[in-house]
Amino acid sequence: MLKRTLISLFAIFCGIKSEVQAFSKENFLKAIRHVESGDNHSAVGSHGERGAYQFKRVVWKQHAKNSFSNAFEPESAHDVASQHFDWIVNTLSKSGKQTNARNIALAWNAGVGSATRNKISVYNKDYANRVENLLLEFERQEILAKIPQISCL
Repeated sequence: MLKRTLISLFAIFCGIKSEVQAFSKENFLKAIRHVESGDNHSAVGSHGERGAYQFKRVVWKQHAKNSFSNAFEPESAHDVASQHFDWIVNTLSKSGKQTNARNIALAWNAGVGSATRNKISVYNKDYANRVENLLLEFERQEILAKIPQISCL
C-alpha cells in the first residue's frame, strides 16, 4: 500500500499518467460529474440524459431498480455511478484492457464495446483527457490537504 501511495504521489506531482488504477474511485466519479454536467444534479442532456452523471435510461436500468427520475437525486445517482464504474472496470479487465483512468473514461463516454475495440473518436479522446486532468487535480488537492501546514517562526 505504501509503495502504491508513493508511486501515486510521484505520478500526480510530476503529471505522469499511471497505467495502473492508482486513483480513488470517488475522485474519478467527481471528475466524471464535472465533465458531464459541471456537477449539476438537475442537468438534462440533449438526448434525455439525466443528473450530474448524465445517465442514459439504459445505463440506469442496468444498475438500478428504482425509477430513472431518481437520476436527479445525488445519493441514488452516486450509487448507480459507483456500480457502473465497477462494471466498467470488471468488463475492461476481462477483455484484457488496462483499467487505468483513461480507458475507464473512454468506456464511460463511448461505451465499453467501443473502448475495447479501440473505436474511439476525437471527441471521446478529448472527454477522456478532461476526466484525466480533473482527476489528477482532485488527487493532488486531496494529498495536499493531508499535508500539515508548515508555519515559519
